[in-house]
Formats: sequence, C-alpha cells, structure tokens
Amino acid sequence: EASYGVVDGSLGRTRVDSVMTPNPLVVSPGTTIDDLLVRAAALASPLPAYPVADQGELVGLISLRRVGSIPPEDRASRTVAEAMTPRERVTVL
Repeated sequence: EASYGVVDGSLGRTRVDSVMTPNPLVVSPGTTIDDLLVRAAALASPLPAYPVADQGELVGLISLRRVGSIPPEDRASRTVAEAMTPRERVTVL
C-alpha cells in the first residue's frame, strides 16, 4: 500500500493513455536476444523495455539495459526468458 501511495501521488490525475506507448513491440519468452535487438532496431522509436507475453498473457519485461549486459557472443543463444524481469517483479498500472 505504501508503494501505491507513492505511485498515486506522483501520477496525480494523469491518464494512463497519455503516458503509455500504444501497440508496443511484444516479444515471446523464446525470442533470442539477437532477434529482439534486430526487431527493436527496426522501430522508428525504440523503447527502453518491451513486454514479454506468452499466449497473450504478460509474463515479464525485457529491458535493453539488461540486454546490454549480455556478452555479444552469447546473444544468439540466450533467450528473452533468461534475461527478462518476471511479471511478479514488474509494477503494472
């Protein structure tokens, strides 16, 4: 509840649709890190993080910061599932 108060206070009367990204790139847990980077680079405005969904359900969030910590030689064999932040640790409004 304390964290809710902080979020509530900082957002005030801001509408979610005014700060969200409509139709972001959504990746599956089995996507390789290399594939994620290729897909993100193809976007006009890459985001700092992307939702990870399995069969339409949010299962986590993958940040480009986290991806950047993976050695380039490992990115073809590592999957988003291995590097993502699980849904339980993501604050969803």
